[in-house]
Amino acid sequence: MTTFRSRGSAVIALLLLAGAMTLFWLHRIHLDRPGETNSMINADLLSFTWPNLVFLHNELQAGRLPTWNPYQFAGEPILANHLAGVLYPPNLLAAWLFSPARALDILSIFHFTVSAFFSWLLCRRLGLGTAAAATAAVMYPLSTPMLTGVYQVSFLFTQAWLPAILWSLHGLLEQPRPRWSIALALFVALAFAGGHTQGLLYMLQFAGLYAAFGIWRLTAARSRLVVAGWLAVAAVLSIGFAAPQLLPTALHHANEAARGLDGLTLAEASRNSVPWNRMLWSMLGAPFASHGSFRFIWPILGLPLLVAGVAHSRLRDHALFLAASAILLGLFMIGREGPVFPIYYRLPLGDVFRIPPRIAFVYLLVVTMLVAMGIDSIEAIVKRGGRVRLAHGLAIAAAFTVCLDVYLRTGQSYYHPSIRSSPAAHSWTGGSPLDPLRSLARASGDYGRTFLDFDVSFEKQPKAGMMSSVFVVPDYEPAIPDAYRAYFRPLMPLWHGSLSVSRNDTEREPAQLKRLLDLMAVDRYSTPSPDRFRKLRRFAGGRIESRSDRAIVVSAPTALPRSYTVTCVRTAADRETAIDLLLAADFDPHRQASVTAEASNSLAPLLAGCSDSDPEALREAPISYYTNDEIAIDAHCSGPCLLVLSDLYYPGWRVEVDGREQPLYAANGIFRGAALASGDHRVRFVFAPLSIRIGAGLFGVAVLASLGIAYRDRHDHAA
Repeated sequence: MTTFRSRGSAVIALLLLAGAMTLFWLHRIHLDRPGETNSMINADLLSFTWPNLVFLHNELQAGRLPTWNPYQFAGEPILANHLAGVLYPPNLLAAWLFSPARALDILSIFHFTVSAFFSWLLCRRLGLGTAAAATAAVMYPLSTPMLTGVYQVSFLFTQAWLPAILWSLHGLLEQPRPRWSIALALFVALAFAGGHTQGLLYMLQFAGLYAAFGIWRLTAARSRLVVAGWLAVAAVLSIGFAAPQLLPTALHHANEAARGLDGLTLAEASRNSVPWNRMLWSMLGAPFASHGSFRFIWPILGLPLLVAGVAHSRLRDHALFLAASAILLGLFMIGREGPVFPIYYRLPLGDVFRIPPRIAFVYLLVVTMLVAMGIDSIEAIVKRGGRVRLAHGLAIAAAFTVCLDVYLRTGQSYYHPSIRSSPAAHSWTGGSPLDPLRSLARASGDYGRTFLDFDVSFEKQPKAGMMSSVFVVPDYEPAIPDAYRAYFRPLMPLWHGSLSVSRNDTEREPAQLKRLLDLMAVDRYSTPSPDRFRKLRRFAGGRIESRSDRAIVVSAPTALPRSYTVTCVRTAADRETAIDLLLAADFDPHRQASVTAEASNSLAPLLAGCSDSDPEALREAPISYYTNDEIAIDAHCSGPCLLVLSDLYYPGWRVEVDGREQPLYAANGIFRGAALASGDHRVRFVFAPLSIRIGAGLFGVAVLASLGIAYRDRHDHAA
């Protein structure tokens, strides 16, 4: 009966919290209709999350799971980039079933509800009363870091699972049963797939501290080894559950992205730390961010609740652990100016991420739990005096005051793309600056790329190519492949793909940049700016193809075809040298290609061909079939030749020539190449990373193992 009642109350709490989070979302987004767009706050949402969600929706509607995005630069992985959330189950399901705008609504409400519900369950598991649990269920989901997740969606997708991880961990510490181990593994895997790697690292580190505390103070001495064993099982299962995303991300994307795992300096890692005085004021109760909690109630109610929480008689050990954690986390957010972060920086992975205040979501959950424990403590004290109704009344009044204060601080100022009818929505969810180009590209039937020379502004639409199915250079990508950095050598140290030919922002001279873009098959240049048009036309060297109020399009007659063959290759020691070779005065891009030294033995006939005084000019190889992860090309060679496809050379791509797999080479530094004998050939490039298949297999093993463990556990307890 007790179990039935507890489950019933949990279901009621879930429904009420889901309703409350839905009302919050409708109020703050759809009724308030915030409209500011030119802000760093919503830059990631508009420049990255929204276009990727549109792309994922379109691909799923076409019956495809996207693994590769060919529409930015010369292509890049999208499944391996777990910021895109392709394999995150809630994101995948919402993008498949709903329009992108409605999917954003549903995903946001879902994650606010998840964080609220598991905050409630965590409090109830600690034995806190209804008013205290309700307070936590409002405070954490509507805290500053979670509200930041409205616009930095990967933060929301990961941070929402912190209460669930602690809830299942607490269950395992008190009741070392397999079901808690499986639940813990599942929540950790979901948090990883959510996309905020830095947040996941902080969550796991805090969970490790809580596990150490719990084994010491919560677990019976005779059960400690059992708990440690089930924690190890949870770790293995979580790797298995996350494997389809983990392996492509760890084996390929982390190594190939410009922002890899190379360590930062202490100054770089400590960037945007919270000043001493601001953090101290925060610990005393004042908010340290614009949407923080406690603006009105501190110190009248907040500080007494914290003090009461720390002094909780029944949960004193928990309270002291949380109080110590709050102080430690606060000192961490000060960065190198405090004593904690410099020590953390020297630990493994401590130098990988920047911006210490990104741990604030853990800090806010700790403070939330202390406030909830404070309400419960006061209620218990008054109850002991025999005034039960007064105790309940005080608890409800305190909970209502705290929740009201938190809610009053949830107002948003910035535009959200789910508001489709907003005037600000047109360039983001409606028309595209590539609309004129789409018809041109389809009419000509070519596979050339278009260079967009736009101002860097959040009013313009990044990732327009992937939203319009047009091949575009450049584009915005926080985790851009490092090959493009080597190719263009941008001046900005933290480069996300911005590029301009009217104001050269690379180390390359204009003539060098033009050659590199020609080799990338950029045969059109476009700008909406009449002021830039003359520079752009001189750079492109072609005629006007199209002019409208949105864009002026100029042709580039010197661009190479998307795929072609040459009979002469020149070798270089490495990728950077191969790219530099392209810019040499004696390199003829219409007759030659560069390859790295390891390919020289296999391409000996082509090296010999370079001894001819006049090697054969390139021959276009028409593309007969093109999808995101498969390209078919018909090529003819009068002798041994190298087929060059100006798409990115990347792990996971393989090539078949006339149905037989052949070696794939890095041609011209960063593109794909295949050696062909004389004659006619059908060449297929296929993206099928082994890491994805192995990851799927490990996921299946983890699921079967979990089902077996759960069945055995249920059978043993039933007996």
